[in-house]
Amino acid sequence: VKSDCWHELAVQGLGPIMREVEDGIRRLGPDPVYVPAQGSPAAAAVDVPSWVTRPAPAEEDASPRIVSSLLAVATAAAEAGPRRDAAARRGIVIHRILQLLPDMPPDSRAALAQRLMARAGHAPEAAASVLAMLARPEMQDIFAAGGLSEIPLAVELPGLGKVIGRIDRLVVTPERILAVDFKTGQRVPAGPSDLDPAHVQQMAAYREALRRIHPGTAIVLALLYTEAPKLLILDDDLLDRAAHQIAVMRP
Repeated sequence: VKSDCWHELAVQGLGPIMREVEDGIRRLGPDPVYVPAQGSPAAAAVDVPSWVTRPAPAEEDASPRIVSSLLAVATAAAEAGPRRDAAARRGIVIHRILQLLPDMPPDSRAALAQRLMARAGHAPEAAASVLAMLARPEMQDIFAAGGLSEIPLAVELPGLGKVIGRIDRLVVTPERILAVDFKTGQRVPAGPSDLDPAHVQQMAAYREALRRIHPGTAIVLALLYTEAPKLLILDDDLLDRAAHQIAVMRP
């Protein structure tokens, strides 16, 4: 490893701080709490190489861009507005609750959900709607113990390029693979024809990636709108059209 690479610079600069953090962590109940130690060491001085301050290369000289079904641009545009930060915080905590609760004992779920909501600045009672959603019959397969949460995905696809993403919930059985993406915004589509095209393209890219990873296995894609709540299964015709749109729009 080169002495002036980012990793080595981070180790030099943050090493003393991280050792102090490790020494100053104690546990209070189920959550780690950081307690600063006396006389925290300052970060070590680091000689910064000249390449750190050089401008980034022009796009034509840069490495090839990662293609992710146009999701990043579309999502950024959809979230614009004065309430974006509050909505984003709420979406993050709902994702966190849905990630953690399926593997928790049923009698511990409410307390954890309320605590996470309170930490995000919401009334603990705001967790009630998420807990009620998890109890619905159509959600049992999705949130059954043994399912997987926040699964990173990276694969090169012919015609689509590199698909990079994260599947919110993945349920793998011998019969099929079910991939579900959570949508926490206030807008809930009436049906498949009312879906945001960017969301459909996102799921089409995920489907193609999962087909490449698990050839011959049935792949089912769904969007879960947590505000309703509403679960929409995406049929193959809809996803086929979206995959074609990605290929056509790809730079």
